[in-house]
Amino acid sequence: MDDLKKLAKAKLLIAEDTPIQGKKLKFYLEKFGYEVDWAKDGKEAWEFFQKTEDYDLVITDVQMPHMDGLEFLKHIKEHSDRKHIPVIVLTTLKDDETLLTALQIGASEFLNKPFRPQELRLRVANLVSLSKFQELMLDENQELSSQLLEKNRILENNFKDLNRAHDELKEMKAQLIHSSKHSALGVMGSGLAHEINNPLAIIDGYNDRLEGFIQANNLQQDQVLKVNTKIKKSTERIRKIVLHLKEFAQGFNGEETGEQIFDLRDMLENIKVFFGGKIDDLGVKIFFDLPNESVMIEGVPASVEHALFNIVHNAIDAVEKMDKREVRIKLELIGGQAEVSVEDTGKGIPEDLVNRIYDPFFTTKEIGRGVGLGLSVARSYLEEHGAKINCESHSGTGTIFKIDFPIYKEAA
Repeated sequence: MDDLKKLAKAKLLIAEDTPIQGKKLKFYLEKFGYEVDWAKDGKEAWEFFQKTEDYDLVITDVQMPHMDGLEFLKHIKEHSDRKHIPVIVLTTLKDDETLLTALQIGASEFLNKPFRPQELRLRVANLVSLSKFQELMLDENQELSSQLLEKNRILENNFKDLNRAHDELKEMKAQLIHSSKHSALGVMGSGLAHEINNPLAIIDGYNDRLEGFIQANNLQQDQVLKVNTKIKKSTERIRKIVLHLKEFAQGFNGEETGEQIFDLRDMLENIKVFFGGKIDDLGVKIFFDLPNESVMIEGVPASVEHALFNIVHNAIDAVEKMDKREVRIKLELIGGQAEVSVEDTGKGIPEDLVNRIYDPFFTTKEIGRGVGLGLSVARSYLEEHGAKINCESHSGTGTIFKIDFPIYKEAA
């Protein structure tokens, strides 16, 4: 009964051309507490419906002048944005075809005349309750749709921001790598000049000997062949150095050749060439502990070499001002991994700073000695190759970096 009272505020529209039936319906519905509009035919009812936005239920007779109840019902269901409003068809007809047509159009209930007031009350209350519930659902759905659209808009903006941030990070990473390679090439320039000077000096010396033979008119075949062999070896040494630089420079210029299968042992053995002049000037000794057999890994050679170069370069810088200036580079096979260790006799890294050494622009070097990109770039390259890097260091005891590479396993 309380629910019926709550529904009494609903507004209803009656379409009934018979005055007695219309008055009777209006009387009882108002008695039940509803607000009621009464139209005398279907045409007038349609005009009422179009002008009034807040009807909760429509009750219509079938047989009416100007526009019958079925036509009125059809207008509501096909030409209105309020087609959800329930409609009770009031009739004395026993024509099943008419009733089926009404149902097909969208009638909610039928009420036979003469109606019983209590039946009218219950049918109206049920449909009004359903109408109110549907309106509530529509409102909630609209609210949820609005919220969903707003959240989608926010997500789209966030997605755009994330994409923009991702692109900026990629650009920043590229710039960091480019800057690191500039720094690396600067160091290499000195080392390679030193390495090339040695075979050039040999070539120059043997060229002087040839000139002496020619001036003395003493050209003997075995002597010329011996000089020629020495010059060839020296030029081959220069060719290899230049080729090595060219391969690295390809990566520097963004011309990396893609992944290859290459020998990590040879790469480590040849890395000393990049530091020739520097380690001689500083009195640094580099010791190698490498296996006799090849250790094949898969990756981009220029990227791996750049990463190892940065780590070895840091180790050389770490021992520059020490009494004992040693760097040890070791390669060994451990548990299916190729482990490279680079150990120095420097002063070590304070424990509270070890976790920050891979951060871009963080450095423990003196001002003007580095910008803090080497280890950041190295770790980035190594992680791209599935390698893991670990640092062990304490103040006063030196530092050791260990890098574990997956060993290349040839497909069966």
